[in-house]
Amino acid sequence: MAFAESGVEQVRIGADCRNYGSSIFSDCDRLKRMVLQEGVSHIPDKLAYGCTALEQVALPDSLVSAGVNAWEKTPFLENWVREGQKGEIGRGGLGRGGRF
Repeated sequence: MAFAESGVEQVRIGADCRNYGSSIFSDCDRLKRMVLQEGVSHIPDKLAYGCTALEQVALPDSLVSAGVNAWEKTPFLENWVREGQKGEIGRGGLGRGGRF
């Protein structure tokens, strides 16, 4: 929840970013867009949990797994499930974690 009240609207996470921890962007109510660059292979637990404005997330082909509740309670997850995208993200918002 490091950025919860920061007003951040966009985030770009590069492959060189490591150990940023769980919940780092949780409850960022203005976060609208997240880009995970090629080379990112894992997303920590609750990365963007409760980001009520988050509608766009660019996922790289290198993504292998995502932690528990990574995008739970976000419009992005709701759209993902409705559109039947690949991977297991639709299972409880990765409530149990998932693989791609």
